[in-house]
Amino acid sequence: FRVDIWDSQNKIEHAKELADFVNNQLQSVSSCFIVRNADYFSEIIKQLEYEKGIISILYKKDEPVGYCFLDGANPRSIWELVCAPEYQKSFMQILCETLDLKQIFVKNNLHEFKSLLQEPFVMGRIVYLNQFAKYISSKKDVELILKIQDKNIIENSGTYVWKLNQKGSIFEKTDLLPQISLEISDLTGWLFGYQSLKNP
Repeated sequence: FRVDIWDSQNKIEHAKELADFVNNQLQSVSSCFIVRNADYFSEIIKQLEYEKGIISILYKKDEPVGYCFLDGANPRSIWELVCAPEYQKSFMQILCETLDLKQIFVKNNLHEFKSLLQEPFVMGRIVYLNQFAKYISSKKDVELILKIQDKNIIENSGTYVWKLNQKGSIFEKTDLLPQISLEISDLTGWLFGYQSLKNP
C-alpha cells in the first residue's frame, strides 16, 4: 500500500481513475449518489483550501482503493471517505500513522484511533449546497420542495426548490411549503450513497 496526500497547492494525479473507483464503489451500495469526476475533486480542493484540509488516497499496486477528505482542525474531521471494504482497516491504520492522528471526528462524534478500525466507512459532508448540486442530475426534469436543517453551516438551512434535469441541478430558496423536511446529514447520506432518503 501507499498513501498520497494532496492539498490546495497540488493537482490530484489520476483523478479519472479515482473517480471511476469511487463511482463503482457507490454504485454497488446505492442507486442514487453524486457522480464523481475530475471537476468534482477540483471543487473539493477549493473547499478544503479554506479549511486547510487535505485529500488522502490509498493505492494498492498503483490502483486507488480508498480516499478521504480531512479538514485542518485539531482533532481533524473526516468530511468524506470511500474505501473498498477489504482495505478500510489498512487505510485507517496507515492514515492515522502517517498523519499522527490519535483522535478524529466522524459524523461530528470524536473517536479514538483504535475504534476507527471497527467502523464501516462510506460517508461524506455537504459544505456548499449548490456546489454539490451541479453534480446531481436526473433522466427527467424533477422539482422537489425541501426544508433543510444544518446545525453546523447555517447558510445551508432553509426551504428550497430543488430543480433537477439531465445537465445537473440547483437549490433555489423559496417561501413555498416543503414536501420533505430533513437534516442535512440525511440529505448527505442519500446523495453520497450510503443511506436511503426517508421522509420523516
